[in-house]
Amino acid sequence: MADAKTEKQKVKENTDKLEEGLKELFDRDLPVYQLHEDGSEILIRERRQVTEYEGIFGIEKADWENEKSLLALQEELSEGRANKKAQLLYGDSDKYGIYQLKDIPEMRQFCFTGTESLKRMAFVLANTLQQESWDGRFSRDNKTWAAEFYKI
Repeated sequence: MADAKTEKQKVKENTDKLEEGLKELFDRDLPVYQLHEDGSEILIRERRQVTEYEGIFGIEKADWENEKSLLALQEELSEGRANKKAQLLYGDSDKYGIYQLKDIPEMRQFCFTGTESLKRMAFVLANTLQQESWDGRFSRDNKTWAAEFYKI
């Protein structure tokens, strides 16, 4: 008796997984078909048709192969992006990343510039600190940094 219940539970779990997989394929705009015993097939046009039909489903082989290839490529790109981002953030190389931000008010506080522009700003800042080393508004660390920077 316990074995029969366990088998029913397994069938239910597998059916639920299959149904979720079919819904996912449908949501990804893949053509999924209801396959009937008489050899006919009906294209599923609404998500509810997956749960209402208790028969066999099918998908064209070419569509399935294309989907598998697309998923593999997306996974590869995702891993590559994640790896590149991790190397950029935590690696010890002299690299920097380029990010495109949406043009919205919350992002206008950020300023991105090229390497040469950053070097020019550092040069101006260091020379300002060198010229005004007497000014108490600048920290000792900043003054030390400026003193080691190229002097005019």
